[in-house]
Amino acid sequence: MHLTKEKNTIIVEGNIKTIQDSETLKSEVQDISKEFDAIELVLQDSISITSSVIGFLVKLSQKDKKDITLKVTNETLYKLLHDLSLHTMFTIQKV
Repeated sequence: MHLTKEKNTIIVEGNIKTIQDSETLKSEVQDISKEFDAIELVLQDSISITSSVIGFLVKLSQKDKKDITLKVTNETLYKLLHDLSLHTMFTIQKV
């Protein structure tokens, strides 16, 4: 996994597959959330997202009132996010 940060956007290249990947991503999102109320994650080529990252994003959205946008390139991940009804908490876009 490789992360690129630009203002309130984090671009994730590759899969989020290890505990370290999850912790790194959550740390970067936490840093951005201190400055911005709207956070955008672009998940390029990722076929999955860990439950710990999902839980963290739900907390940011529901408790901390942050506006979360997930832009995904993988159709399977896009469908999974909708199947989990996460589109009711986040903006989810297929790009």
